[in-house]
Amino acid sequence: MNPVIKQDNDRLKLFKKYGYDIPKARSYIIAKAGLNRGGTMLEVGTGRGHMATALARKGFKLTSIDLDKKAQSIAKMHLKEIKNGKSAILKIMNAERLRFKDGSFDQVISVNFIHHAKNPAKCLKEMVRVARNRLIIADINKRGERIMDKVHRLDGHNHALSKMSLKEMEALLKNAGMQVKVYKDTCQTVLIAKKRRIKMKICVPTEHKEGLSAKVHGHFGSAQYFTIYDTEKKTVSTIDNTNAHHSHGMCHPIGVLGAASIDVVVCQGMGMRAVQKLNEGGIKAYQAAGDTVADVIKKYENKELKEITVENACAQHGCH
Repeated sequence: MNPVIKQDNDRLKLFKKYGYDIPKARSYIIAKAGLNRGGTMLEVGTGRGHMATALARKGFKLTSIDLDKKAQSIAKMHLKEIKNGKSAILKIMNAERLRFKDGSFDQVISVNFIHHAKNPAKCLKEMVRVARNRLIIADINKRGERIMDKVHRLDGHNHALSKMSLKEMEALLKNAGMQVKVYKDTCQTVLIAKKRRIKMKICVPTEHKEGLSAKVHGHFGSAQYFTIYDTEKKTVSTIDNTNAHHSHGMCHPIGVLGAASIDVVVCQGMGMRAVQKLNEGGIKAYQAAGDTVADVIKKYENKELKEITVENACAQHGCH
C-alpha cells in the first residue's frame, strides 16, 4: 500500500478511537443529502480527498476544488486506488472567487472546509451563486472540534477553529432565499439547502402543438401558437395565436396572452412596439437560444438568456 495512504488510514483509525468515525460521517452526509447521480456536482474543499473518494466510490461524477496543492496531490492518490477514481476532476481554485458561471452545478457540497476558510461568508456566498438547485454544507460540531484538536495536538499543533458558527451559516443560507434543513450527527452538523423555485409562466412562440418538443418560431407576433410552461407545476399548455395575421405594427400580444397570466416571453426576436406592450403588462422578454421549448426553458432557468429591451429590440418589424 502507498505509505501516504497507509498513514491517512492510520489517522482515520485514531479519529475513530476518539469517537469520530470519518468514513461513517461521510456516508451519513451522502444519505441525508439526496444527491442526484445524473446531475453536475462541485465539491468545495478537496482536502485529502476523503469526501471526493466516498462520492466516487458510489458512482458520482464531480469537480472538486482546493487551494492546497499538497493536499490535492494526496487526494489524487486516494482516488487512484479506487475503481471510479477518474470520475472526480480536481482543480486548484480559490473558494472566495469560484471561476464558474452562476448556477453552473446542480449540486454543491462542502465538508469540513468552512472552519478552515479565512472568509467563510464570502465562500458560502460563492457556493450559493454557482449552485443551481442544492447546497450541502457539513462541518464539525463542538464534540468534533474537541476530537480534532486532540488529534492535532498529538502532531504538536492546534486545530483551526471556525470563524463562523453553524447557526450563522444557516442564517446566511436562509437570507439567500434557500430552504434549509439541519441534521445533527455525532461529531458534525449537516445543512441541506435548496433554492426556492420561482413561480412563473414562460411563453414561447412555436410552430406546432408539440409541448416541450415544439420548435421555436422565428417571429413572435406571427407564430401560430404560444406554448406556455408553468415552472411551479411543470405543466405545458398551448394557446392559438388568433392575432398571427395582423397588419404591420398592429401586434396585440397582451390581448392574446392576457388571460394566461404570462410572466416571461422567450422568442428569437421582437420589435420595439411589442416589447413596450409586454413591459406595460409586466411581462419581460428574452432572446431565445436553442431549437425547442425545452432548450430555451433550460437556458432561461440557468440565466443564460439575454433580455430584450426597447433599446435592443428588432427595428425591422413592428412586432417580429
